[in-house]
Amino acid sequence: MVPNSTPPGIDPSENVKALNEASARHLREVLKIEVEGLRREIANQAALVDKTREIDRQNQTLIDERLQAGTEKLAATIELTAKTFSGSAAETAKSLATQMEATFGRLADRVATLERGQYEGAGQAGVRDPQLAALMAEVAALRLEQTKETGQSAGLSLGVKILIGALTLMTTLLGAAATVLGIAAYFN
Repeated sequence: MVPNSTPPGIDPSENVKALNEASARHLREVLKIEVEGLRREIANQAALVDKTREIDRQNQTLIDERLQAGTEKLAATIELTAKTFSGSAAETAKSLATQMEATFGRLADRVATLERGQYEGAGQAGVRDPQLAALMAEVAALRLEQTKETGQSAGLSLGVKILIGALTLMTTLLGAAATVLGIAAYFN
């Protein structure tokens, strides 16, 4: 048997209760300190999340502003390009029409003069001068060629106008697509 080491008159269960209560108080204090530390950490993390959200909002605003500015610049560029190509095509068509009209007008006047001379001299039996005969043959060949060219030039003129219009439209669309893709690549 183990001799009783407790002095007489002292109840060991009271000491055990006191130790348990002291241990429980200590654990509550440690737990309270831990809870306060966790609350501070949660508050710090919440503040960090709030700061991150604010930075994200600012970045999104900056991206929206840049996108808007890029879109406006693209629209202005496209409008300017369309006006430039439209004016250029119209001016080129007018210039070509004026040049062709002047050229063929002069030729028509010359041919008319020669024809007038020919029918006024129709009463004569023939041309006495061989050079005049060669000139008349050349005039007749020119008249025939002019008739052919007039039909071709009208079709050619319309074809040139359609070609210029199609090229202008394609260039504008390609330029707009390249610009949009460049802006999209810039923001990605």
